[in-house]
Amino acid sequence: MNAETDVPKGSPLEGLPDPFRTEFDWAKMPAGRVWGDDRAIAIDKDGVHVWVADRCGLNEAVCGKDKTINPIMEFDRNGNLVKSFGGGQLQNPHGIDVNPIDGHVWVSDGGPQDGCQADGQAAGNRLSEFSTDGKLLRQIKGPIEGKPFTGLNGVSFDVNTGDIFLADGHGGTNPRIIRFDKNGKYILSWGGPGKDDNHFGIVHDVTIDHEGRVYVADRSGIAVKVFTEDGKLLNVWHQFGEPSGVYVDKNDLLYVADETATIPVRNPNLSPGIRIATLGRQDHRQRPLSPGQLAGRCCG
Repeated sequence: MNAETDVPKGSPLEGLPDPFRTEFDWAKMPAGRVWGDDRAIAIDKDGVHVWVADRCGLNEAVCGKDKTINPIMEFDRNGNLVKSFGGGQLQNPHGIDVNPIDGHVWVSDGGPQDGCQADGQAAGNRLSEFSTDGKLLRQIKGPIEGKPFTGLNGVSFDVNTGDIFLADGHGGTNPRIIRFDKNGKYILSWGGPGKDDNHFGIVHDVTIDHEGRVYVADRSGIAVKVFTEDGKLLNVWHQFGEPSGVYVDKNDLLYVADETATIPVRNPNLSPGIRIATLGRQDHRQRPLSPGQLAGRCCG
């Protein structure tokens, strides 16, 4: 493994060559544009193309101010720009995913609530559905159960039912997971602020595996928390640092982006990177992954 990759002792990857490489110039950006504060990526329904949600610049308010910049971009596997859209329709895009059934692109916006944005700017804190050619099809906005959205983060889908799972509460005032059916009808929510296992600090991302388990990146709670789709807690894992992003692939590999583990008082033995783990049966609450299951971490 290369010098930037860390493999725990006993991992099934120990001693194997590193399958990852860094390509700094992979994406061919539109002329005159560089990466801003790119917040999320998703793989297209075709399994090849890549969708990116970018905040248009390093300042969080750029998308709202400059309608000429398209925050949503599609790239082919070689990094060529296929299309971009969304200019003037989003405030601060924070999450993106592709519906596995119809291929539509969903973007969660962490910007200010409707009525709090500047004159002439799009309302934030909404979940937007776009067709693949960039047409805005619908938006879901709060309040849900009498509470407004307070900073939308990740969004993900159940590949079998098309149900939508939305992470809300970046501001920490009402962190929760909200579940909608495939038509956008509200089903239930769970969480709320608190330090116990059933509550959250900052719900930064969410993903669903093929068996319907819900993985939540509780960044300030310093844990990946696993639930059923009805909100029943299954596991709490602390070995992933401060998780900013989570994803489960078709081979039951869990990928966790550890964003801020260099803060010594919180995680003195970890550094930022992508941690990869195999997933097995998860029948017991808080059953940790074994050292063999924690496959490795690729930092960079």
